Amino acid sequence: MQNKDLRKNYVIDPEPMLDAKQAILLALIVFIISTAVTLILNQFLGIHTISFIVEIGVYLLPAVILLLYLRYSFDDLVRPKNFLRIDLNLITIFNTIFLVIIAAIILQFIQKYIPFSEEQMEMRQELLMPEGAVPFVVVFLAVAVIPGICEEVLFRGVVQPPLIKRFGPSVGIVLTALLFAAAHAQIQAFISLFILGLFLGIIAFRGGTFLYSVLSHIIFNGIAVIVGEFARNEEVRAQDGGFSLTLGIVLLAIFIVLMLMLYKLTPKRRVGQPDMYYI
Repeated sequence: MQNKDLRKNYVIDPEPMLDAKQAILLALIVFIISTAVTLILNQFLGIHTISFIVEIGVYLLPAVILLLYLRYSFDDLVRPKNFLRIDLNLITIFNTIFLVIIAAIILQFIQKYIPFSEEQMEMRQELLMPEGAVPFVVVFLAVAVIPGICEEVLFRGVVQPPLIKRFGPSVGIVLTALLFAAAHAQIQAFISLFILGLFLGIIAFRGGTFLYSVLSHIIFNGIAVIVGEFARNEEVRAQDGGFSLTLGIVLLAIFIVLMLMLYKLTPKRRVGQPDMYYI
């Protein structure tokens, strides 16, 4: 009787909002529109204002429109009750911190062969270490909070479920991560973003809600903002690097152990059976 009650409270894998082809098409359309809007607005507005407009207007708005037009259940999309796992939240937080450092090591290595252009460096500088009186809270919202919410609603909330249903968990998560990395249009950061996308996809799938990936995404971007704020206060140029290969291997080992714990603490998922996941 208790198990039946729990199954009713913690529902997972409802019918996706879209099918696989529609999900991929939506991601591609969002990529094209976001790129075009960014290029146009870059002539008139600051980078943080552009971030607010693109994230809310291009990434989040389509998901909201689909939610309302299709009369899709908010609980089926978000599944907030599955976000109550303290152990999964802790794993998400710690593994995201390790992933930030691992991603920085990868980016440092790639920059040796494909360095950022002067224009790209100036954009990163303006994004994370803006000159003038841009408050820290505005930078944090524009770079960490808003993208963390809007991009996860689209990619892990709307796009990933139909891809998992069509191709299975492994392929669905990989495809979503590829679309996520490509949407950022940064060749140097593609591998780091792809790895981040894999992690976000896994914790959203295993945890039963993309709220875990929202938390991770905000932390991942937020750390970059905080580091940039310290660098701005010290009047130094934003850059990546300073991590050894040995440190990277140790952090990767810790990351893998925590991922194994994640799989141990969450049940084996069976796609299409909405009553199998419960705490």
